[in-house]
Amino acid sequence: MKIKGITDQEIKNVKASFEYELPEAYIEFLRTYGKECVLGHDVQILYPFMLGLRADLLELIEEDNLDFQLPKNAFVFSEYQGFQYHYFLCGESDDPEVYRIMDGNDPPYKVADSFSNYIKQALNENI
Repeated sequence: MKIKGITDQEIKNVKASFEYELPEAYIEFLRTYGKECVLGHDVQILYPFMLGLRADLLELIEEDNLDFQLPKNAFVFSEYQGFQYHYFLCGESDDPEVYRIMDGNDPPYKVADSFSNYIKQALNENI
């Protein structure tokens, strides 16, 4: 498995793309796995692809008339095939809970108690 993190400048680019402070657990993920890892094959989670995911999810919510309003402090960090997104809320923890939202008008639900546990679980499923 090839692993490659992103540079400090690329981390600054990610931070500049969002008005809220990103949690430390996510920054550490970017430093270690942000550019290349097993999670990047069929899930958009790697840099720079994840930078536009919030806009993509907002478009899905509007187009599908979903009964959900994405919180302003929600950082959307992954997408799977244009219908499933994962996000966390900034400013609540250095290792925040992770939520999933899918098209079909179901409410978002918590999939992990922390971002680091979400990544550990995802890596174990892909190894």
